[in-house]
Amino acid sequence: MRGRRSSAGFQARETRHSTLSGRRSHGILAKCPCGIGGYTLRLVIMSIPSLQGSQRGSKMSTDMNRSGEVLIVTGPPGAGKTTVAALLASGNTGPAAHLRADDFWHYIKTGWIAPYLPEAHQQNTVVLRVLAAASFEYAMGGYLVVVDGIVGPWFLPPFTAQALASSVPLSYVVLRPSLATTLCRAQQRATPSLTGAAPITSLYEQLNDLGAELHGHVLDNTDSTPEQTAEQICGLFRSGALRLEPSTAR
Repeated sequence: MRGRRSSAGFQARETRHSTLSGRRSHGILAKCPCGIGGYTLRLVIMSIPSLQGSQRGSKMSTDMNRSGEVLIVTGPPGAGKTTVAALLASGNTGPAAHLRADDFWHYIKTGWIAPYLPEAHQQNTVVLRVLAAASFEYAMGGYLVVVDGIVGPWFLPPFTAQALASSVPLSYVVLRPSLATTLCRAQQRATPSLTGAAPITSLYEQLNDLGAELHGHVLDNTDSTPEQTAEQICGLFRSGALRLEPSTAR
């Protein structure tokens, strides 16, 4: 059953689906062992074999060999977004920029609202519009742009609108380790990172509710190092499996 979503776009429900790594993934809560808008999307679907564990023991390749494109790396807190995005941007042979979505929230000095709260919806909408505009300006200048942050489907419209207006290719991947792994990684990070179990679990559940058309963009990186995850994304990106194409407005 589909749950109710708050004004911030939050929703949680149990889901089961296949991920890019070939695993079965679902949204059932697990105990952490360490204790602690208006644009439709047409997916370019390609048949890609699992890259889980590929080239282990050999030199990793994270050169996406692209310019003038935008890739969004999203996932819950602790999924490894920032580390992986930095590897992807730094591994590109051409000019590349890594934009951290968190930085755009931190630019707000007064009137800041924790972005996971329902009352932050208007603030979040503004921040995502600014982030999308900056991303596509870099891309139109010839940069490969890797954006990392919590960009659920409800925040994709500013990006798809920019892609439609600029004809810049837009790709999207959702990192989703197990909930137990997510909680452990998130709670081991230094402050001021989000470490509370309740908001992390809420964000994790929201990103389980992607809709059928985006399930193929999920990558289970529970057992992967950041380097292995970056390599998997690199291959999928080059193949076109992560591409989103904006169509007409609804």
